Amino acid sequence: MLIAMLMSLMLGGQTEVAPSAGEPCDDLDGLPWDRFGDHVCVLARRGVKPAEQEVSEGVEAYRAFFSDGYGRSMPTLSFERRPGQPPSAVIYFAPDKRLTAPVPADVWADIRRQGLYADRDLVPIEGDEPFLCLHPWISTVEIVNAPQRAIDPEPVRTRQSVGCKADLTHQFSWSLARAAMPLFPTCDRLDPEYHRNEVSRFEACGTMTGDVIAAADVMNAIGHRNFDFDVVDDGRVSWIWWLGSSRTARLQWGDEPPVVGIADIGTFLDEKDARLEALWGYVGTVQGDDAKTVRVTGSITYQQDTPTHRLSFEAIYTQVWGLSPYGGQWELESWIVEPFQSVGSYEL
Repeated sequence: MLIAMLMSLMLGGQTEVAPSAGEPCDDLDGLPWDRFGDHVCVLARRGVKPAEQEVSEGVEAYRAFFSDGYGRSMPTLSFERRPGQPPSAVIYFAPDKRLTAPVPADVWADIRRQGLYADRDLVPIEGDEPFLCLHPWISTVEIVNAPQRAIDPEPVRTRQSVGCKADLTHQFSWSLARAAMPLFPTCDRLDPEYHRNEVSRFEACGTMTGDVIAAADVMNAIGHRNFDFDVVDDGRVSWIWWLGSSRTARLQWGDEPPVVGIADIGTFLDEKDARLEALWGYVGTVQGDDAKTVRVTGSITYQQDTPTHRLSFEAIYTQVWGLSPYGGQWELESWIVEPFQSVGSYEL
């Protein structure tokens, strides 16, 4: 009984809900990214046409929408065949950003075959034991104008699955992700060791611009998109290992005097981590300027407690990474951290 109650609490709030009054879906700048339940809003966020419109245009499509274990909307994956065109795979990031690749005939045929039953419910196994499922991913499948084995055909078939059990919908959505990855070589270049799954790799791929091969190589060298300033056990040594070996690397942290050389930068960052609460860095975009230079932008946050409130601070940063002419390794050339600004507080 207790497990059932816990499951209900964890999964409640992850079902589909209608957009609230005063929060229009076309207000993309003001709409939180975690409102996955508002499917219309997700379509607007990603620049995806409603399934009903695709039906009227004669499109055959197999689409998967994902929400991670914290309710964040992830990139939308679609295998689609438009009238007069061969099949293509599309990764939708935003209305003005998407990646498209041709789909081999055998891959398309396999997706169509799997799509026959992707929206079917499985009969529960008798005596199935209850279990606890924390932070499950959610996937929603939409199948448009596709072959099906039914007396009454449906132009649009849709079903949502919570990733606690591998039902047919769950299996199909992730099979789409696995089938799509090799079709996008730059995304596939990202090391899977540093990303939870294919959809996470696509999300990271969407941050790369310019010379995306160089950008992907730097992301692999960094090892992860977001970084805790307590990188491993030994902060200073870890920073030196992470940032490379350049003696001329330069860190400008707000209005403080610049720090030059990886060894001194490692010491500086380790001391910052010891003094500032919850110091954390986030990677925003990775721009390949050319084959030897990559520019990374993002933000750094930390918190500070007063007797009554916990304050949050944020600063924007820009890193420049260069390819060493000696060992062929990527290493930091410069890191500029803008002055921190207060971004909110809450009562303790």
